[in-house]
Amino acid sequence: TILNTRKEKISTYLNRKDNNINEKQKLLQSQDMKIIKALAGNDKKIRDRALKNLKEWFLTRSSQIPFTHDDFIRIWKGLFTSMWMSDKPLIQEECAENISHLIHHVDSDSALMFFKCGLTVMSLEWFGIDQWRLDKFLMLIRRMLRQCFEFLKIKKWSLKLIVEFNKIITETVIRTDNFKFLGLTMHVTEIFLEE
Repeated sequence: TILNTRKEKISTYLNRKDNNINEKQKLLQSQDMKIIKALAGNDKKIRDRALKNLKEWFLTRSSQIPFTHDDFIRIWKGLFTSMWMSDKPLIQEECAENISHLIHHVDSDSALMFFKCGLTVMSLEWFGIDQWRLDKFLMLIRRMLRQCFEFLKIKKWSLKLIVEFNKIITETVIRTDNFKFLGLTMHVTEIFLEE
C-alpha cells in the first residue's frame, strides 16, 4: 500500500509540466534505488514483492524518461543479489524465471540493452561466484538466453534486432580478449543451440 501511494505521488509529480528533466531523473533514480535495495534484501517476501513491483515500474519509468545503460546496470546488480540470496532449488528456479521474464516488461527499444546489461553484470561478477551458487547462475543465464530468443521471436526475427543481439553476445560473453569469465563463455556456447 505504501509503495502504491508512493507510485501515485511520483506519477502525479512526473506528469506536471513545470518540472525540469534533472528533477525527474533524480526522482526516478531514487525510486530505482529503493527497488534495488529491496531486491537485495534478506527477506524473500520483500524480494518477491520488489521483483513484482519492478515489472510495473518498468512501464511507468519508460513512459517518463527512457532507461540508460547505467540504470539497467544498477538494476541488474540488485537482480544479481536477489538471485544470490535465493536458496533451495524451487525458489532459485522461480527467481531465475521471474528475472528472465523482465525482458518482456521493458519497452521493446530497451529490451536488448536490458539483456546486454544482464550479461555484463554476470561477466563482472562471474569470478566471485562460489561453487555452491554456480548452478543457479548457470540456470539464470540459460533462462535469460531463452527469454531473449522469445523476445526475438515475438518481434518476428527482425534483422536489425538479430544483428544487435549478435553484437551484444560478442561484446559481452564471447569476447576473445578476456578470460576472467571463461566458464560463462563455455556455458553460453554450450546452451546456445539447445535454446
